[in-house]
Amino acid sequence: GEVSIKLSTMAENNEIRIRDSSVGPSAKRLGRLFEEYAMLESDSATGPALAQARKLVEAFAGTIAVRSERSQFTEYVITLPPAGGSDNVG
Repeated sequence: GEVSIKLSTMAENNEIRIRDSSVGPSAKRLGRLFEEYAMLESDSATGPALAQARKLVEAFAGTIAVRSERSQFTEYVITLPPAGGSDNVG
C-alpha cells in the first residue's frame, strides 16, 4: 500500500492529512478508533495510540478525525490553529 501526507496552511487553521491505501477498519470499528483499548471485534482492541493522538491534538486546541472507504483508503485529518493565533499567519 501507499501512504501520503499533505500539509495545508490556511488563515484559520493548519491541516495535516495522512492517507493510506490499506483495507482500513470496518464501519463498526471506525466509530470507536479513538477509544483507548476498546474491544471491537473478537480479540481485537484499538490500543492506546489513537486515543493518545487525540489527547495530544486536543491539547493544542485541534481536532482529529478519520474517514475510510473500505478496501480503498483510510484518511486521518488533523486540524490545528495557527501558531501564535491568526495574526501570525502569512
